[in-house]
Amino acid sequence: MPALATLLGPTFFVLGVWVQPAEMMDSWKARGVNTVVEVPQGHDAFQWAKAASSKGLYEIREASSDLGFDIRDAHLLAWSTSDEPSDNKLRLDYGWVRQDPVQVLKQAAPWRAAAKAQGRFIPIWTNHVGPHISPNWAQKNVLMHDYMAGPMSDWLAADSYPIQGRQAFVVQSNDGYTSTVQGLVVDRQVAWSSGKPVMTFIGTSAFNNNSRAPSSAQFKVMAWSAVVHGATGVIYFPVHFDPWSFDATPPALAQALTAFDKDVTSIEQVLINPTAGGRRPSTVFRSANPGVAPSRFQLPYPFEATEIATAKGPYRIVINLSDKDAVLMRPEWGLTGASFGGYEVRKGYASALRNTQ
Repeated sequence: MPALATLLGPTFFVLGVWVQPAEMMDSWKARGVNTVVEVPQGHDAFQWAKAASSKGLYEIREASSDLGFDIRDAHLLAWSTSDEPSDNKLRLDYGWVRQDPVQVLKQAAPWRAAAKAQGRFIPIWTNHVGPHISPNWAQKNVLMHDYMAGPMSDWLAADSYPIQGRQAFVVQSNDGYTSTVQGLVVDRQVAWSSGKPVMTFIGTSAFNNNSRAPSSAQFKVMAWSAVVHGATGVIYFPVHFDPWSFDATPPALAQALTAFDKDVTSIEQVLINPTAGGRRPSTVFRSANPGVAPSRFQLPYPFEATEIATAKGPYRIVINLSDKDAVLMRPEWGLTGASFGGYEVRKGYASALRNTQ
């Protein structure tokens, strides 16, 4: 059986959904999801895993009480440690958080040993609090750097829900560029970990009566921005808390995520190395901040892009981060006046991107 996972990342682009019961799996698979993430509270882990496998869905989940069962589970993509180990609203420091890096390491140690004894590599995946990574002050937080750089996790993820919190989802950072929160967090997790595979979460529902769901266009920009910045997967968080609903994704947004799943799967071989695992080498062109001239590997605001070398030539994904129409001048790409609509995403080989006014 071909490997599902290597230290470099998954051998396919992960399209995941968080805490969905077995009876919802067919609906999410029809939308293009290929991975279910975490067993819902109160559900039998063994029955849940068997249901996922029977439907051809991969799993990212905490280890069950039977590590032998897990190791034999051909659809187990990664073991997840406890969610959001840095969760603490008082102080983001050692001794104050839910699990410090050493505790994460100890949690996963018996899982690693059991898999190694059976000759199988099952990566350890940890999801982090996005708002503990994206703010400017986080650049100097030792704890968050240690989570990313240390040996406790092979793969990383982070959850950021700015729209649900009625905050800006396109931000300027002290890294010297503008991007979505998802793009910025992916960049920082990759940089702080010296290149570990990273996945990102996108909320697809209004979590409660005080929040709101993204528009279809906002969703598209967040999802593709994560891809541009090197994500190996996108995971949907679709729940409503009170009253509880496993899936409160609005119909229009469900259509948008289904379209994204189809589109990103269609270029999976461009993005992912199916043998070595992880993203293929690429060059990211970040957006300069508004009013600032772009540097060498930047584009003028509001554009960001990635360029992936292929046998057919460079494949590019270009995003207008603004809700306003904008024109991209990039003569070296053959773009001498390419007009993009607000939040438009354009991808393909050189000829597919040209649109001269």
